[in-house]
Amino acid sequence: MKTSITPTIERRLGFSFAIDTNQINARHRLPNMTQLEKWRRDGVILLVISEPAFDEIAKGNDQKRRSKASDYLRAKHRIRSQEDLNELRTIERILFPRGANTQSEKTDAEIVLNAKKNFDYLITRDGNSKSQPRGILGSRADLRKLGVTVMTDKEAVDFIRKHIELRDNNARLDFAILQLPPPDWIGKD
Repeated sequence: MKTSITPTIERRLGFSFAIDTNQINARHRLPNMTQLEKWRRDGVILLVISEPAFDEIAKGNDQKRRSKASDYLRAKHRIRSQEDLNELRTIERILFPRGANTQSEKTDAEIVLNAKKNFDYLITRDGNSKSQPRGILGSRADLRKLGVTVMTDKEAVDFIRKHIELRDNNARLDFAILQLPPPDWIGKD
């Protein structure tokens, strides 16, 4: 009895990335974000913006940024419990040891909390610089302990490329064993 087996290799990697407000690529000057957006369109990754990040952009005067932010799926997480509120306060203390005193600082903490609650990798350029040594990137080791992975857009591109290579190698092997032609997207991402 002959059976037909076709491997199920999906193009989607299964990773979801939330972008910070500073990663809106409205003028297409961020080449790594351009690559991430292409992978999103091709169905390789999920790329979202949290509701707090979207709201922050919507309040601004830059129509191109508002329009670009509207292109993203919005990841929502509302603070519903005392546990959520406690996590938000913990994140605020990590990011701003002297306290989150401005609305922008409070929004940063909410963006991190949203990434945590939605199991998203968070992509940002916030912090770890001379002008802002702490910020989100400068706090990534402490945030990692809470279960939040923070990276730059370049780090995200490198991370995804490694996983694309693994996916493609596994797919080639599976299809070769079965003597079937691989999907046409193999090797193109």
